[in-house]
Amino acid sequence: MTPTAEPPIIIAFDVETTGLDPKANELLEIGAVRCRVDGETIDSFQQLIRPIRPIPPSIVDITGISYQMVETAPGEATILARFVEWSGSDALLAAHNAPFDAEFLAEAAGRHGITLPGTWRCIDTLPWARSRLKGLKDYKLPTLLTHIRFKPKGHHRALADAEGVSALVTHIWNTYKSPAEAFGRLVEPFHSMATPPPATDRQIEYLQQLGVQPPLLTGLTKRGASQLIDSQKKKLEGRVQTGTRSAEETAAPRRLTCMGCLKLTGCGTTVLLAFLVLMGSCL
Repeated sequence: MTPTAEPPIIIAFDVETTGLDPKANELLEIGAVRCRVDGETIDSFQQLIRPIRPIPPSIVDITGISYQMVETAPGEATILARFVEWSGSDALLAAHNAPFDAEFLAEAAGRHGITLPGTWRCIDTLPWARSRLKGLKDYKLPTLLTHIRFKPKGHHRALADAEGVSALVTHIWNTYKSPAEAFGRLVEPFHSMATPPPATDRQIEYLQQLGVQPPLLTGLTKRGASQLIDSQKKKLEGRVQTGTRSAEETAAPRRLTCMGCLKLTGCGTTVLLAFLVLMGSCL
């Protein structure tokens, strides 16, 4: 990106969804702010979406979006098409933890035969925050907005979060001595953001220690691995609570390795659970 007479225009956006899995869940709301990176707002986009399936109670609690609010709203295909048209073919998008939002848009586009522009580019503010803002308790958007002294109008609503992303991008722009050059290094093709990263070697090793068979590990994404880890740990917790053990657990004592140096042999089920929970917290 080269310096221009006017600061670049971005589209800070956020999506609310009916769950965490882009393949199994749906878009619930899209919010976006078109603005210059120095903070000047040009216009905005906000649309609720009527999902096909009921909204889980946990999502209603988080977002405040009930089915009554969306029962007369357009469906996913209509709103996504409107957002693509509103954004334009050469948009520079920005989101916090952008792969999550990008994957949901891409998956929804695939479901409805909508083509997302191949010229879209995207900025993910999360890696920048992790590398530059040390010592924070976490790197969630509300924490970062508190750090830069921006008071959002709300949280877990798409437009309010998009406005927060816009404020964070403006902070990034103003932080650099040579903003155009440094800012440009944060820009990636949107399609690369929307491609789920594969499971890490650490996740695969841990799933193997949890007893997951190799066929289930083929082609596993990072998000999918995290979900599978949670599922396997819940199963193990259930067996501990009921006092039942699988054939594998009653076989010869196992040896598990953590970080290549910690080895446990002949553990009881309770000790094994504590060890696995400890390992899971590291992933």
